[in-house]
Amino acid sequence: MKEYKTDRKVSFEPTKDTIILVSGREDFTDEEKKLYWYSALEKEKMHDQCFKDAMRLELEEVKNPSCYRGMEPFTTEGEQSSTNAINACIDAVMDEQDRQWERREDDYDRIAAISQEVSKCSVDRAIMRAIEDAREAIRINITPKQNVSGTSEHAHRSLSSEPGFEMKEPVVTRKQREIFSMMIEHDMISGHRRRGRNKKDCRYDSDKSRANRRRLLDNRIPYKCY
Repeated sequence: MKEYKTDRKVSFEPTKDTIILVSGREDFTDEEKKLYWYSALEKEKMHDQCFKDAMRLELEEVKNPSCYRGMEPFTTEGEQSSTNAINACIDAVMDEQDRQWERREDDYDRIAAISQEVSKCSVDRAIMRAIEDAREAIRINITPKQNVSGTSEHAHRSLSSEPGFEMKEPVVTRKQREIFSMMIEHDMISGHRRRGRNKKDCRYDSDKSRANRRRLLDNRIPYKCY
């Protein structure tokens, strides 16, 4: 496992243990379970509604597109972009695995670096959308009395009542990029690592091995990374 150099540490007080008992799901009544979890039918209806909303967005039948934030993966362009990004990362990692297998190498850091490089565009897009969401959240939660450029006249709630409050342009820091990169590495690399292969015998059926790895990856990616 790769270790990251940092001065921040976590410590635990061994003499101050606190045990809190919580109810398990087996203790819930059927009615409580319905209140806490969505049923398969409810999830299917929400999924169908997402596609309908995305279709309206594509047909430009909406007055305020910002209300449809998060629908991008359900649009034709968004779904294709998501699929292309995922496939590009998977193919790059598998190509590097094949190269390492031929040379009898196990360089996980190299695989991680390749995955991060291919995923850089997706990371940048995620950061920019997070910044846009943060800016929008601030915009709609500033009171009309505060004179901030781009603020809606109908904004009704203020997140900050401090004197001299000023909305600043968000900046992507190096630390934020490192965190996003670590998330990408964990999601895209952990499932690619081979298990149980004998290092002394690197003979394998390339097509079959690649197909099996791809099948495992497809099964472990239940969401779209648009």
